[in-house]
Amino acid sequence: MSIMDKMMDRMIARMSPEEKEEMMLKMMPMMMADVDMTNFMVKMTPVMLRSINALDIYELMKNILPNLIKLAKTVKNNMPKTTQDKISKIAKEMMPVVCKKVMPTMMEGLTMDNVMPNTMKEMMPHALSQLLPKMSNTMRAEFVLNMTDILAEKGSTGMTEEERKGFKEKLVGKIVPEYTDIIHSRH
Repeated sequence: MSIMDKMMDRMIARMSPEEKEEMMLKMMPMMMADVDMTNFMVKMTPVMLRSINALDIYELMKNILPNLIKLAKTVKNNMPKTTQDKISKIAKEMMPVVCKKVMPTMMEGLTMDNVMPNTMKEMMPHALSQLLPKMSNTMRAEFVLNMTDILAEKGSTGMTEEERKGFKEKLVGKIVPEYTDIIHSRH
């Protein structure tokens, strides 16, 4: 790491989010002046995506969508015709590039084996916390019993008998906390 990098790291670490945003707004046009945005986006998108998960995207979209269309219409209505034409031209040129270059790069290395477990780990608890209270008592009880069976059976897949026993004790202890006290009093 160069001296300049170290100085920048220290300086940026001390800045407030507002100061960082202001600096970016001032510096980005200068930094991007000679950059081929097509190639830059192909390289940058996968890097950016590694730092976010499905729940982040869900929360972002949930917060943004209600106002996004309103914002787009306001911007378009207040934009000079020449700027609208330029943006339209750029969008038409970028779409094939995004589809051919950016999307495959974003998806590189992603398989159902590594995406689905991480996505489910993030989304399932959130989804359950939102949906369970909305179910009828009967439906909720049925669902929870079914899920508990699946968690007990599939949650211990690949474990030794001792690991499986410990896992199931923890599972039961989560469901019925008093059970944990009974088990520990026996040992």
